[in-house]
Amino acid sequence: MLRFLSSILCLVAGFPALADISTYGAFKYSSDAPGVLVLAGPIGPNSVPNFRKALRTHRPEILFLLSPGGNVQSGLELSAIIGDRGMSTVIPPGGECASACSFLFVAGEKRRAYGRLGVHQFSSNGDLSGRAAEQTTQQVTAEIIDYLKEYDVPAQFLVRMLETPPNSMYWFPVDELREHGIETLSTFPTELEQVAGIPALTRPVATEPAQPAPPPAPQEQEPEVAIAPAPAAPINPSFDCRKAATGTEFAICGSPDIARMDRIMAQRYRSLRASMDRNAAQALQSSQRNWLNRRNRCGNDLNCLSVVYRTRLSELGL
Repeated sequence: MLRFLSSILCLVAGFPALADISTYGAFKYSSDAPGVLVLAGPIGPNSVPNFRKALRTHRPEILFLLSPGGNVQSGLELSAIIGDRGMSTVIPPGGECASACSFLFVAGEKRRAYGRLGVHQFSSNGDLSGRAAEQTTQQVTAEIIDYLKEYDVPAQFLVRMLETPPNSMYWFPVDELREHGIETLSTFPTELEQVAGIPALTRPVATEPAQPAPPPAPQEQEPEVAIAPAPAAPINPSFDCRKAATGTEFAICGSPDIARMDRIMAQRYRSLRASMDRNAAQALQSSQRNWLNRRNRCGNDLNCLSVVYRTRLSELGL
């Protein structure tokens, strides 16, 4: 590592023009910046094989992130590779790493955000609607939580991700990144920051070939009326998602349907208990504790959580 940093220090003393830049989709590597790989563009289905090829060829230790995100599954797979290899991740000054790119950042063994880190909820693609879209969203959210638990990601990262609608973006303030350990405050030489400021390395590149343009519509065809997307359903369970601490709580906060059942169940429980005498209230409290134990054994399995909540609502007369 010291040899690598020394080479970086020598490199940036005068910053000669980069003569040899290899590209692997949106990933770029320069022989003048050994040990550094730059992601400069969106994450697509081909990003994983491109990343693996770059790693086999150059064996970088640090990944610079300048990406708006993209394909969620590819982002998760890339994060797993970063975690397995013990790579460090850096968002350079003036750069942004958002959405699926954030999974790559938090997978780094050492993490430094000189630029901005943004997160939001995952949303299903436009090919699905109704219940199918909701189930897909829940399943992917559970998968995201599983991946991030492997990297010991601070709870605050998941809370901000789950509470921000997919059509918005939460940009972490610097003090929040540091207070919660999302940024590890690892020390990198100042000169290293400048590597990602070289235009030839940071200029975005497309990761997927452009799709052919659709044929023009017949002149007689009525123009389609644009329909605004429905607002994201609020996620308001009976507890504060900002204080979520377990996989079960994070899963509830990530599912509007289960969060709604949690809120209704809690209201019903409180109402029943207030109307009972002391013995009956104690019995209800005991059954509620037993139910909570059953619920927590579900972990972040959304199907399991849905079943136990529906069962409890039925037991409470709903």
